[in-house]
Amino acid sequence: MISYADRVIVAGMNPTSCISTLLYSSDMGKRTSVLFLHREKDQEALSVAHYVWEHPTQRPNSYSFPLACPICKHVRCWRRARESGGEAIQLKCRTKWTNDNGEKIRCKGTFDIFDRPPSTPVRSPYVGRWLAHNTPHNAEEA
Repeated sequence: MISYADRVIVAGMNPTSCISTLLYSSDMGKRTSVLFLHREKDQEALSVAHYVWEHPTQRPNSYSFPLACPICKHVRCWRRARESGGEAIQLKCRTKWTNDNGEKIRCKGTFDIFDRPPSTPVRSPYVGRWLAHNTPHNAEEA
């Protein structure tokens, strides 16, 4: 927020032209979503842009996955997500244990990650990236 105030209010930059820089330079965290509301001067329409963070292993297809497997309750047990290009994927639990008979058993826990919602990548120099889900709204409806 301080970066936004410094660039837009103090320096007089156009908010829509500096939002991508602010997303990558801010301390707001990359595991959250951001709604950017903007109204041009002398216009009734309110522009709303929805930005979500995506990372190939931490937040595939811009979705968070549970910390623990719902079946075996092990924490951080998910196999690494493969790059899906936005297609739906299924994460599998990698937990194994030995039963009383000495047989190795693998947990059957899974978590489905849906297709990536339609979006536009925001230019990024990093592994993870922000995605913009733009939804224009009329100011009177908001």
